[in-house]
Amino acid sequence: VTGSFTISPATISGTPTNATLTFNGSQQSAVVITNVSPAGATYSGSLTASGTDANTYTSSISGTGNYTGSVSGGTLTINRLSITSMSFTLNGVAFTTAQSRTAGTSYTIAVSSVNPAAATYSPTSLTASTAGSYSLTSSGTGNYSGSFSSPVLTLTSPLSVSLPSNQPGGGTN
Repeated sequence: VTGSFTISPATISGTPTNATLTFNGSQQSAVVITNVSPAGATYSGSLTASGTDANTYTSSISGTGNYTGSVSGGTLTINRLSITSMSFTLNGVAFTTAQSRTAGTSYTIAVSSVNPAAATYSPTSLTASTAGSYSLTSSGTGNYSGSFSSPVLTLTSPLSVSLPSNQPGGGTN
């Protein structure tokens, strides 16, 4: 008996999954494609997704050799790390409670420390000299989240005294 037959490549399959981690400053990985079949299938690509910064990373595989098909859609999401505290200064001195000052002098409210210490944030300071109320609200940037506000600095107009023109020293006659 003679004849011919064709062997077709097997199709691979798998289950895309999602993983969530929080930024830690180091590269992180997670398996995001599971249950690959048939057992022993060969493929290119990776079952894991990896990343360092807060972002979403994906992975996929494609059958090779006697295997065809692909599996994609598994994701690793690295969330931003929360800033847990922030301290402020007013002209270089700890600023922990609301204060009132006279306008006309330049005052700078600045972030003096943050936890975690490596956190990035913006803005870092604000300078005011005119009458009004001021507070610095600084928020995490890049791989960091969270916002903190300084106490309020109120700058009041300097007092001025006017004497009526009919009073001694109050004008010319």
